[in-house]
Amino acid sequence: MNELNLISKARLHALKLIECLDQKTFLYHDKYHTEQVAKVGAALAADEGVSQKTQDHVTIAAWFHDTGYTNVAFHEQESTINAEHFLKLHSVDPNTLHQVCRLILATKISHVPVSLDEQIIRDADLHYLGLESYEERANLLRLEWERSLDRKLSDREWFLENIKFFESHRFYTESAKARFDHTKAKNLDKIRTLLLTT
Repeated sequence: MNELNLISKARLHALKLIECLDQKTFLYHDKYHTEQVAKVGAALAADEGVSQKTQDHVTIAAWFHDTGYTNVAFHEQESTINAEHFLKLHSVDPNTLHQVCRLILATKISHVPVSLDEQIIRDADLHYLGLESYEERANLLRLEWERSLDRKLSDREWFLENIKFFESHRFYTESAKARFDHTKAKNLDKIRTLLLTT
């Protein structure tokens, strides 16, 4: 099976898994998020000049990276199980299977990327921090936390949580910095202003 066909099949399979999640709970980790991470991951991989094989690994990992939300606390590990099942079904070589699963695990928020491909998928996963639609997407995440984790934050707590995350986060790749850093800074300024009004 050629890589393009495999990626197409991975997309369809992953989206079916995402659609099986509780749509009233997972408002942020949804089909749209998955599609955007795959799209941005492919674009960053191309911008960074990695090999076609690495681009394919990043793209497949992006499609599967949040399919494991049936187990919220360990969704990255669940996502690797989903990817592994799919890849073995399509007789993918062991190295591709290993690379895809490694990249899915690299999306874990506590993981520090140690290679360019890990940096690419991390930047793709969190690229929304540098979008003009950040507030809209963040509000969906806030609702998701309430419904999936029973974590309800006041406006002040929410803004402080966002500021803390923004200040600890950085984009790793030069292409992500060029695409998203400017708007990310504007979003942080806006959150700080909102905090002052609460």
